[in-house]
Amino acid sequence: MNGVKIVKVTDDERAFRRWGNRRSSHAARHLERHLRRLQPEAVVRAALEVLDRAGLDDLSVRLIAERLGVRGPALYWHFRNKRALLDEMAEAMLADRATELGSPAEGELWWEWLARSARWLRRALLAHRDGARVFAGATLPSMPTFLWVMDLTIGVLRRAGFSWNEALRALAVVYVYVVGATIEEQAMPPPGAVETLGGTLPDRERYPSLAAGFAHFDRDPGALFEHGLRLLLLGLRADRREAPTS
Repeated sequence: MNGVKIVKVTDDERAFRRWGNRRSSHAARHLERHLRRLQPEAVVRAALEVLDRAGLDDLSVRLIAERLGVRGPALYWHFRNKRALLDEMAEAMLADRATELGSPAEGELWWEWLARSARWLRRALLAHRDGARVFAGATLPSMPTFLWVMDLTIGVLRRAGFSWNEALRALAVVYVYVVGATIEEQAMPPPGAVETLGGTLPDRERYPSLAAGFAHFDRDPGALFEHGLRLLLLGLRADRREAPTS
């Protein structure tokens, strides 16, 4: 008929096509669920959960994949390597608390705001096990939240009279202190563990002053952090007062 070929479809073929359509629909739904589990945000959240449970040293792509119910290589669809995933984890830790830090309030002095921002960073890093170590190794351009904080900090210090170089140095000194202090804090044994490890305490015969000092030392990490931060800011304030005016 006018060169048109008529193809008869048998009942068996119709049944096969219906089965194939159902199978394709099932596969599509499975793929959709799979991709939803592998959205970058979901991967980062799963990685943070594994970090809290296992710690940074035991964090692995395999454990993260198991948490998501997928195979390990699937994670590399969004993250080219583990370092890229760690960078996103560091960003997420800060972004989760970004609303807690803003510009200086009316009448808030620059060193008061700088102390507030330092405490903000410490809280963000302490929110996750080994958070400070994850942050310390992160690639700066991958953390827009921290770039925003840095920009905000430099603006605060510039308005207080710091030169560009002074502002950058002050920012670096404060945040290096925060990260270093928090790494040490997260590496400390739990409360009470030091007292049970008598063999690790200083020998009174060989180190009498150190041993005596330990007996009077306030081991509260929060108090130690605040003490160091206060001294650091006092130094910055003294340096600012002595800086030549232009």
